[in-house]
Amino acid sequence: MADAHSTRIGATLTVDDLTRLPHVVFEWEGRRVGAQQALARLIPDLVVQCVVFEFLMIPSMVSGTPMIALLQRRLAQRLAAQHGLRVMESPIPLPSLGVDLVWNPRTDGDPGRVWLRKQLMCTVH
Repeated sequence: MADAHSTRIGATLTVDDLTRLPHVVFEWEGRRVGAQQALARLIPDLVVQCVVFEFLMIPSMVSGTPMIALLQRRLAQRLAAQHGLRVMESPIPLPSLGVDLVWNPRTDGDPGRVWLRKQLMCTVH
């Protein structure tokens, strides 16, 4: 994602954009995770200008600046308009966000919990 009025990016995001533009990155317990970790491996000299420890801060940090950031597509699309951002596809393949659902096997057959697990799975797919 990038500021909607940024003139430093064309119609689509390029590998050159990812390499030269400053980034806002998210860290969890001092480490980059997921797509941001993969991006750091692909572009070792990534220009990091801002580190946030809450991923929901990313849009407000990007807004009105020359910085760009990676954020889950559905979340980025929901937050883009209120922060004056535009959402673009990554020019390089990045891993998708995984979601784990864990429960105690003793509650495996509980009808209420079976229903809740189905609702959660429908929501994320």
